[in-house]
Amino acid sequence: MCTVRDAVVASLLVLVPFRSALAQDWRQDRSCAEALGPARFRHVALPEEGVERRGHRRCLPLAGGGTLCELADDTSFTYVLERAPYPRLVVASRPRVTYPLVDVVETALADAGDGGLVLALRDAVSNGMGVAYWTVFAMQPGPAGWRVDSLATEDYRARGSWVLVRGEARCSFLETHWDPDSEPGRGEGLYLGARWHRLDGGRFAVRGDRPLLRRRYLFSFERERLRGDRAAPLAWLREAVPVPGVRPSRNGCMLKRG
Repeated sequence: MCTVRDAVVASLLVLVPFRSALAQDWRQDRSCAEALGPARFRHVALPEEGVERRGHRRCLPLAGGGTLCELADDTSFTYVLERAPYPRLVVASRPRVTYPLVDVVETALADAGDGGLVLALRDAVSNGMGVAYWTVFAMQPGPAGWRVDSLATEDYRARGSWVLVRGEARCSFLETHWDPDSEPGRGEGLYLGARWHRLDGGRFAVRGDRPLLRRRYLFSFERERLRGDRAAPLAWLREAVPVPGVRPSRNGCMLKRG
């Protein structure tokens, strides 16, 4: 799978005008949490209290039935999904180096009634800017058991990484990464890059109909980021610009002219 940085670098080779409709329509999108409300966009998180106890088991009841549990021993945290009649699923395990934040999102993610859910684990936080590195797991039940897919992203927030595109009923995922890059006349700098995914049959699928976005990290952006907007990273990208002349293909790596 290619990265946002791959797409941005490739875009420098394609300098043709970007379609104005694709270039502007994301500014009208809203976060799923805001647009759908808690009844249709259910977001819960495991509290951080008590995580130092060895051997603990903490579980979240799920709206679709069953539980998602965190199991801890002396060396690791393990995340287990249990829902009848499906087999028990060990989603992920993380070493006890730092405690991973845990977010769960249900409903409004794919086809209505599919019973799917998303588990997001914060894996690490960088020094300096304090960039948070997350892995987002999508899980969907089916006749053969659970289908699982995952995607790495940075500075994930459930309230701002799941986006309701105008005119649609299901949420899309906004994958974000920080990368160095440059622009003609501006020199090198740091950019937040973003691309869009939909959940299709329990898999993350890059949206070829949405623009790749990037925003240069200037002092004004830094002030926004430090304010801690709950709707970030979508809120940060209101001032982003489309990568000129390109849009992602459906496999995420081939870039098409606008």
